[in-house]
Amino acid sequence: MSEGKQIAIDGATGEVFLGGFTPSTPAESTVGLSAVMEAARNAAQCAVLARVTLPADVAEAQRMGVSGLVTAVDDVLAAAGRLDELVRVLVESSDPDRMNRVADIVADEFAPLLDAAGETEIGVRAVDFRTDEIYQVVQRSPAASEHPELWVPVGVPSLITAQLDGLARAARKAGNRARLHLAVRHITDPAQARAPAQAPPPAEARALAQPPPTDGDEYRLTVGSYLTNPRGAHYAAEIAAHSAALWLDVRALQAALFGVPASHLTTVDPIDEYVRRGLLSTDPRTAVDASVEPLLERVAALRDTLPRCPVGIRLAGEVYEELVERLYQLGFRRYAVDVHEVRPMVLALGKAATGR
Repeated sequence: MSEGKQIAIDGATGEVFLGGFTPSTPAESTVGLSAVMEAARNAAQCAVLARVTLPADVAEAQRMGVSGLVTAVDDVLAAAGRLDELVRVLVESSDPDRMNRVADIVADEFAPLLDAAGETEIGVRAVDFRTDEIYQVVQRSPAASEHPELWVPVGVPSLITAQLDGLARAARKAGNRARLHLAVRHITDPAQARAPAQAPPPAEARALAQPPPTDGDEYRLTVGSYLTNPRGAHYAAEIAAHSAALWLDVRALQAALFGVPASHLTTVDPIDEYVRRGLLSTDPRTAVDASVEPLLERVAALRDTLPRCPVGIRLAGEVYEELVERLYQLGFRRYAVDVHEVRPMVLALGKAATGR
């Protein structure tokens, strides 16, 4: 057999076949898995949301019975091939109307996603210039150093307003009536959380917040906060008081305390080698470190002290049962994971709830 030929392997018998074939799942396996998943959901009583980027992801997530969806403006634009355009508009353009152009881009690319989402709740993370994808694009621009304000959470208030406007237009176009919020990442201070909430909403967003004239159901578009560091977690209660939703990226939090890039906690190297050599007493990818627990406890307590603000954990990458069990024990009941990690997450929560 020559290199490059397609082969297929039967996962049950190990047989190797030349060529491809359409995989199938026995009906009894599907029924059995559905029963196990339902039992896990009932035991845990948690909301599990799936991270999506494309409309096709939405259908897959909904088949898994998720409670809601999460996505990010830069992820959606990157998938559509328009991230470079967004950066050019923000960094290189001197057009005073450039924020309206940003709103147009967001509206264009989010309309299909919101149409696919239908009535499913969706949380959208605002543009984050610290992500690897945007940073690489920005570095190619000679004007990047002229806009340091883009690297702080609310350094450009009009950018948040433009994203809200774009989401409002997209929701209108898609006829979407689901609860929708924009979460601003790296919030570290109550004043930062308060700033977007106090800003006058754009016309489209104001219209979106009003009951439509036909049946009186409310459209909802609000602003939340996304915590990624110890200071944000420390002031979680004060930040939540000005937020419609609160998300905590537990891996980013642990990475900050361990002094490593957050991306290291979703890869094998170099943490595997560090753990093997005994240089870390806790593997921050799979367990909650003792230094992090007090901060997590402060955030988890908001479920009781500030119930109007939903509090959730964002987990990128693989789901580890030990980590999930501890988060569940600390009181977290709302999680967002990658689409392919929804089932492992539900099962891990079910085990945590039943002690099995």
